Amino acid sequence: MSRSTTITPDDALILLLRTLKLPGFVDHHVELAKRAEKESWGFVAYLKALCEVEVEERRQRRIERIMAASSVPLDKTMATLDQQRLPAKVRRQLPALAEGGFIERAENILCFGLPGRGKTHLCCAVANELMLRGYRVLFAPTCIRPAIHVRTEYRHWCSAQSAGAYASMEAMASVGSTGVARSISRSSARRA
Repeated sequence: MSRSTTITPDDALILLLRTLKLPGFVDHHVELAKRAEKESWGFVAYLKALCEVEVEERRQRRIERIMAASSVPLDKTMATLDQQRLPAKVRRQLPALAEGGFIERAENILCFGLPGRGKTHLCCAVANELMLRGYRVLFAPTCIRPAIHVRTEYRHWCSAQSAGAYASMEAMASVGSTGVARSISRSSARRA
């Protein structure tokens, strides 16, 4: 004797939403349906609210994936950056750098200065802001490995990405008393 299982309309809807890969719809459709009924929304308003939830949740998940893949220290943000230590000219340019316009124009940013002046922190803070705006970022400090490996890694990373605008920021610091050797922190970003 076979046992027949009856699928409720709610279960069928959830299966369809999962098949369509709409987890925001699955998680919020009941809550928003009650709100829509209470506030006398029409079908279009209800569907629009569900779509807005889905889009926002996807954006958040995408940013989380970008941040996890970037290798950028997440504790070096604009909030933790001591902007008073930066020259006034650099402080004035920070908002524009954080918006990412230089990436769209395919411009590079170079940061030069003595050790311990905040160049790497500045690059990481800008990179964190860019990731919040949806840009993919690669952070590869060369003080750990030679610059040639970072450049090779960067080329491979760029070729692995789909076509888009790339830009890079490099923080260069003198190493040793001679000031001849340099280390480079490279943070490269791409609009995804």
